[in-house]
Amino acid sequence: MLAAAALAALAAPTAAQQRGTLEVGVFARGTLFDPSLQVETALGVGARAALFLAPRWLLEADLSTSGVDGLASFPETSYRPFHLRGNFVRSYSQRGQMVVGLGVVATSFGGDFGESDAGVAGLFGFRLQLPRSLVARVDATLDYVPAPANGAGDNWVAGVQLGVGYRVGPARSAANARSRTARR
Repeated sequence: MLAAAALAALAAPTAAQQRGTLEVGVFARGTLFDPSLQVETALGVGARAALFLAPRWLLEADLSTSGVDGLASFPETSYRPFHLRGNFVRSYSQRGQMVVGLGVVATSFGGDFGESDAGVAGLFGFRLQLPRSLVARVDATLDYVPAPANGAGDNWVAGVQLGVGYRVGPARSAANARSRTARR
């Protein structure tokens, strides 16, 4: 009986995001660094906030932090990328959505390295609508930094983010949206 109730809750239609809907969330991040940074990977945590500008378009910002020993030959360093992206969201099932984003990244390296750089940021991911305005996310990110702080010709930094979020604001269910359209 509990399994049936869980399946019924998960089968609810996705909420149609309206302009002004806010989504906030937290995530775990795995980072794969450019070989010129002389370290391979790091694990960290982050937070994100997104504002729906239209039903399929959102402006999203995220900030994460990772402790990285040995980055660019410095013994104690932190890696803190800040991303600002315009994202396009497209449904692929009743509860699932694909996310594609493009924007900018500003990276701050703390500790012994103490530098910063900036570049172009891309994202490809999936959102899963959960009950009670919750959202699960898994994203792959790729940052291109044409003039990195470590002096290399350019840097490519990849990441994987796994997180949860909460929607706040004027969302309505897909069934209510169809009902309103039928009455017009």
